[in-house]
Parts: sequence; C-alpha cells; structure tokens
Amino acid sequence: MRLFIAINFPPGALSYLQDQQRRLEEVALEGRFVAPDKLHLTLAFLGEVSMADSAHLSTLLREVEGEPFELKLQGLGSFRRGRSALWWVGIEDSPPLLEYRERLCNRLLDEGYDFDQRPFRPHVTIARQVVVDEDNTPISPSKGYITGVNRISLMESDYRTYREVYAKELIK
Repeated sequence: MRLFIAINFPPGALSYLQDQQRRLEEVALEGRFVAPDKLHLTLAFLGEVSMADSAHLSTLLREVEGEPFELKLQGLGSFRRGRSALWWVGIEDSPPLLEYRERLCNRLLDEGYDFDQRPFRPHVTIARQVVVDEDNTPISPSKGYITGVNRISLMESDYRTYREVYAKELIK
C-alpha cells in the first residue's frame, strides 16, 4: 500500500482552496486540477509500505505528541517543470507545524522508515501540468485563510483515490 501522513482540511479551508483553484483556472490554458477530496498538506510521504507496517505506523502516529494549532493558507505559487507547472497554495510560517513535523520525522527515522526527506516546503497542491499565458497572468494576491488543525491522518493512495487509514486527534 502507498502511504503518506497528512493534514486534511475542514470545509471552510477546502472552500478557500477551491476559490484559489478557480482563480487559477481563469488564466490557465490547460491543467489538471486536484479534486476537493484530495486537497491536503503532506507531512511525510512514505511510498509503498506493507500491511503490517501500516498497523505499526498507526501506533507510531498515535504516540507522536501534538496539540491543536492554526495554519494560515496564503498565496499562490508554482514549481515549474518545463512548459507546465505544479501550482500550490502556500502555508504561512508556522512554528507549531514545523515542530510537530520534526517530532514525527524523528520518530519515523528512529523506527527505520524510509521517507522523502527533501527540505519541507509546506504547501497544498491545487493543480498539476498547468500552462498559463505568461504575458497575461493577472493572479492578484488573496487575503489568506486561517484554519485549525485538530488531527493528523495516515492516508493510503492508489493514484485515483485517497483513503484515511488512521487519524490521530490532537489534544490540548
């Protein structure tokens, strides 16, 4: 099974993210826009993991300490890939997010899990393979949206669908 650990968003935040997608769609010549039920913030991508490891990861996630915190979704950006780009909504600097992720990643490393360890750039992917008219891309800055984070999810992905395998509630 293909697993990742993520923050899934409540309805208000999803609405904000969809508004940002619509703003991008207005200037996109082409692209694949992420379905609302797949909009998330990845904390750690684990890749292919056995069923036994899935159960162990649920236990590990349960043991990582964390309290609820807030995130501010802010700004549109892109990672260019030739002619097209992956577009995202950024996350304003959040010490609680970075601290939780560090505790999580340290536990994963302590337990011997292999995961993507590239530098963490918190963002929510909203579209892939997007081509925009470079001479006519008036995407003005948006106000941003503050959302609460109360749970962390272990997710399974088969490229078409995402399924929550386990969720840890953050408790104050």
